[in-house]
Formats: sequence, C-alpha cells, structure tokens
Amino acid sequence: MSNKENESISTNQITELQAKDYLSVSEACMIIGISRRTLYRLIKLGKVPVGKFGNRTIIRRLDIDGIFIPINESNSLPSTKELQMTQDNFSLSECYSTAEVREKYNISESALRVLIINHKIPKLRKGWYAYVPQKLIDSLLS
Repeated sequence: MSNKENESISTNQITELQAKDYLSVSEACMIIGISRRTLYRLIKLGKVPVGKFGNRTIIRRLDIDGIFIPINESNSLPSTKELQMTQDNFSLSECYSTAEVREKYNISESALRVLIINHKIPKLRKGWYAYVPQKLIDSLLS
C-alpha cells in the first residue's frame, strides 16, 4: 500500500514537471534522471543554455529536450552512401594511415578521432587499417 502511494506521488511530481516551461536545476535532474553535478557539467560545456536570476539557475524545458536530438539530425554526419562516394575520389597512395598521422603530427588517437568526426573526413578501410586523405589532414594540421 505504501509503495503504491509513493509511486503515485512521484508520478504526479514528474507529470507536473513535464508541464512546466522553465525548470530549476533540481527539477531538470529529476526529469532526466541525472545528478546535479552532471547537469552542471553539461551547462559548463555549453550543451544546456541557462538563465540566471541572482543565484538561481533556470533551464528551459525545450533546451532539456534538445539534448536528446539524435546524431543524424543534430550533427548531420555524412551517410554511408556519401562516404562511399568520397572514398571513390581518392586512392590509397594519396592517404596516410591513422598511425602515420599520429606520428607525423604528434597527435593522440582520441584527438585524431575527434578531428576526423568534426571535419567529416572520409576514411578508407583496408583490413585492420584506416586511411585518411593526405590533403585534408595536411590542410587541417599544418
């Protein structure tokens, strides 16, 4: 009986919060199901815009919902078909392996991965190795 009452109270709270247009940090955390620290990290990274009223931080409900837009819609990453078309435009002789890029430019594997994703650099895969066009890498890192 007690468990049912607690469930109905928490469901009512969440329903009320979902109807609000503006939320406090605590309310936003309750809706998303994350800790306050994580939400403050997202705010600091600029992924969640906020309004400040004195010491109070207010978040628009639309901005919370905007966090969960699928990658295809938000980042417009190239489709597999587009990548295949660009891979046909360069040959293996015009490419660096990812290991060569890391060695030549003294860049970490994760930093190279982020660079490739952010600049939509096509990769050519042959067996265990991935290759990227020399011209694109040189223009970005030189």
